[in-house]
Amino acid sequence: MNLLGCEADGLYTSGMSRSALLSASLLLLALSSAASAQDDPVVLITGFTPWGSRTHNPSWEGAKLLEGEMIEGHLVRTTELEVDYRAVSREVPKFVGSVPQPAAVIHFGVAGSPTLRLERRAHNQASWHRDDGGYAPVDNRVAEDGPMIYTSELPEAEILEGMAEAGHQIRTSDNAGSYLCEFTFYTGLYHREKLGQSSAAGFIHVPYFRTREPPVNAETLAVEMRELIAIVLRKRKVDADIAQAAAAHGVPLDPNAEGEPSTAINDPGEVFAEVAEEDAAGPDSAPEEDEAADGPPRSGIADVMSGRKPEETKAERKSRKRREREARQRQRRERREALRARRPR
Repeated sequence: MNLLGCEADGLYTSGMSRSALLSASLLLLALSSAASAQDDPVVLITGFTPWGSRTHNPSWEGAKLLEGEMIEGHLVRTTELEVDYRAVSREVPKFVGSVPQPAAVIHFGVAGSPTLRLERRAHNQASWHRDDGGYAPVDNRVAEDGPMIYTSELPEAEILEGMAEAGHQIRTSDNAGSYLCEFTFYTGLYHREKLGQSSAAGFIHVPYFRTREPPVNAETLAVEMRELIAIVLRKRKVDADIAQAAAAHGVPLDPNAEGEPSTAINDPGEVFAEVAEEDAAGPDSAPEEDEAADGPPRSGIADVMSGRKPEETKAERKSRKRREREARQRQRRERREALRARRPR
């Protein structure tokens, strides 16, 4: 459509002035740009309002500076959450569902740690502590039909390595606090699953400004948030490239087929049975596997991308076995802790 050269269409003869036509053209161009922006891949970010007598919350002070930015080709959208159970239950599903398939959904909250904390697990357990509105959940479950535990869908290894390389401190945590932070963490993952999304999703605790050494401000925190988001998005790009290459070479990439830990623990009966068996065998007991127990060596990422299928060395095989064993041990620990949380008090 010719927006600026419309004389041939008789617009001027109908009484529309040149200035009116120009204004209409600019409006259409603006709407076109807005529609294009909406088509960009999206990252959803949340932070919290100040609570109690506090005047600011670092999680939102940093997050709001990222609103509308483009990171690794993705548009950042942000929202501020109240420190309120009912508001979180209402607003998080709405925000997570505002985009059919967001690339990432990352919730930020504040904690007393001197560094950023990557939270690894969200428990289906609400705290009895009252929120800013004086409300505490009557039922101590976040979602009645949800699993006991969700695990983070953020790439832990890549975040730890990438943030360290960029000069930022971050550590992992298995305790998101059981208050509004964990409630938000679990609610986000629960609705991600209900909506059938495949986003990288999780929760990051940021420190209070005063606990950092040297002291930082919102701009400094936003730099760390921006880098973390970029790492997550780069990992998704690599995963997509690998999946495409693997499909071209007929290499299956089903994580469950590889024996990886599940992201959710759903069946309490299964947990009871497995934990009882593992407790009888002793904590973290895992026999060394036979070198040939799982068939031929697997190809590495670079090999899948290039189509090569080299032999796995003994040292590489031993290292891979150790990583797989540690993953199984970590899963057993999580299941034991989940069982203890479910036992009557």
